[in-house]
Amino acid sequence: MKIKISVTLLLSALMLNQSAWAAQQLTVWEDIKKSDGIKTAIADFQKQFGVEVKVQEMPFAQQIEKLRLDGPAGIGPDVLVIPNDQLGSAVVQGLLAPLKIDAVEQSAYTPSAMAAFTQNSVVYGVPKAVETLVLIYNKDLLPSPLKTLEEYRAFSQKQREAKQYGLLAKFDQIYYSWGVMAPMGSYIFGKDAKGAINTQDIGLNTPGSVEAVTYLKRFFSEGLLPGGIMGDNGLNAIDSLFTEKKAAAVINGPWAFQPYQAAGINYGVAPLPLLPNGKPMSSFLGV
Repeated sequence: MKIKISVTLLLSALMLNQSAWAAQQLTVWEDIKKSDGIKTAIADFQKQFGVEVKVQEMPFAQQIEKLRLDGPAGIGPDVLVIPNDQLGSAVVQGLLAPLKIDAVEQSAYTPSAMAAFTQNSVVYGVPKAVETLVLIYNKDLLPSPLKTLEEYRAFSQKQREAKQYGLLAKFDQIYYSWGVMAPMGSYIFGKDAKGAINTQDIGLNTPGSVEAVTYLKRFFSEGLLPGGIMGDNGLNAIDSLFTEKKAAAVINGPWAFQPYQAAGINYGVAPLPLLPNGKPMSSFLGV
């Protein structure tokens, strides 16, 4: 799963060092072509605190690696942007300092977004953006989104009779299949009595997990998904079928909106459908 399509951004702060305060200047690393979006916030901060803010653009997925080199040399940033899946290694290496954020400030964000940058009850970052999977449909092929995944399965069967596709999704990757597995009783790691992750308790082979995977397997065995979507290039195949108007709906993320719009697709966005057990599909969260 490539970072550019599977994670979202999160603003993570370093402890402001004494030299930064003495110079009355902060250095901020922002993602490429994203600094325009924080100009107003920077202006407000400078006016309120009288501290100059210097912004440097750098690919967010590379910031931790560069911090490993620049930090010890004393030329690293005071604030940087990283995806939440880099938090663990960054904390272990001592690259990030804890943030003091009270409950009132944290309440401005969803609990799941804050949890994405919290480790062992210590907060290391504040959410900048959050991404999840959604259902995207072509309004010209499917005027209104369906309610359940089973309805999409039946719709896909009819579409295949017309040599078209109904719903496409990368169900061969856990990033996408987890939306079915979790609500049906699967979990990755359990938790101990203190609420910490217990890596010895793995919940990928629960009865619910088996039931979920067995159900998803029908989309493949019934020919409702093309073989070309399997493997690393599967998302490209899905995007091609959707933009060529050969598929009515896909499960994808907000990173697909711009390409679909550029292709002239009259698309709509809807919540993920309900499962056979009545629960809605879920999604991993990228922050």
